[in-house]
Amino acid sequence: MERKAFKDLIAKIEEKRKSKMIALFLGDRGTLETKIHSEILPYLFMMLKDKKDKVQPVDLFLYSTGGITTAGWGIANLLNEFAKYYSVLIPFKAYSTATLIAMGAKEICMTEVGQLSPIDPSVNSPYNPIASGFQSMPGLPPPGPIPLLPVPVEDCISYFNFARQGAGIKRGEDLTKVFQMLVEKIHPLALGGVYRANEQIKMLSKKLLEKHVKDPAKVKQIINILTKELYSHDYIISRREAKDTLGLPVIYNDEIEGLVWQLFLLYSEQSELMKPFIPEVESASLSGSGTDVKTYYRGFIESGEKCYSFTTERRLNEITITRPGIGPEKAIRMNNIFEGWREIK
Repeated sequence: MERKAFKDLIAKIEEKRKSKMIALFLGDRGTLETKIHSEILPYLFMMLKDKKDKVQPVDLFLYSTGGITTAGWGIANLLNEFAKYYSVLIPFKAYSTATLIAMGAKEICMTEVGQLSPIDPSVNSPYNPIASGFQSMPGLPPPGPIPLLPVPVEDCISYFNFARQGAGIKRGEDLTKVFQMLVEKIHPLALGGVYRANEQIKMLSKKLLEKHVKDPAKVKQIINILTKELYSHDYIISRREAKDTLGLPVIYNDEIEGLVWQLFLLYSEQSELMKPFIPEVESASLSGSGTDVKTYYRGFIESGEKCYSFTTERRLNEITITRPGIGPEKAIRMNNIFEGWREIK
């Protein structure tokens, strides 16, 4: 796809907003999800450094279902380092860590379908519980990485809330037994990570909100809602709720929203976001040759001058496998031959 269409839309948004814009689009197509990660920071830094005008406000076009909390914190800090302030333009999904980034924005422009989410993180460490069903042959090393389950912070807290409020457990010795049951399933150091992550997300949220929200009571209210009062990480926050209930600086602008949505559709088309990943469909391109290489554009960091894409190149091979009782049948083997960020023209 020609980059001119992307650049023209970015230029129009910059003209209307009197700002400089950078797009951060991280797709969530099945099996090709791309998350907020510290790898993004050098590319974002290069784009911001090229602009050089610290007084100029920066708009961040943001589509993401989340990622690493510290990477989101780093992105917010980097934007504040190079701009007088930053705003976010949300076409659709801006979940979890993306919501955290939005909390540091002076303005949040969301389309009618724009969505935020709670920001309670999940903890991943070597001490996390092993996924059920995983088995290794006795006396032999595991055939690959051991699958570990993430430990959602709010799930641990809700476990104790259920014990106290749902089950009516009040006595100290009974609550101790409840804690011991949890420790039997989750390593104590993983639980320590849960507590630390919970405190960290509150601290980071507070620091970002205080840049633009001067009422300490309001800051505390927003943090409480986003970290515990919505109960589920899957809860979706509409722009009306973000503005009227949370008190976030959400603005409505039909013209800007229309341009933001057009830009989202371009990224969605190039990343095939709305197309389910079905191996049989992907392999249709083999058409008798037995092998093919497909390129998947999974994410974009783009300004009016440069564009970087997180790209996967995957070789598809048609093979024959034999299963007991079934016999030979055709199958598709997929191997990644490249994966990473690179500049595209």
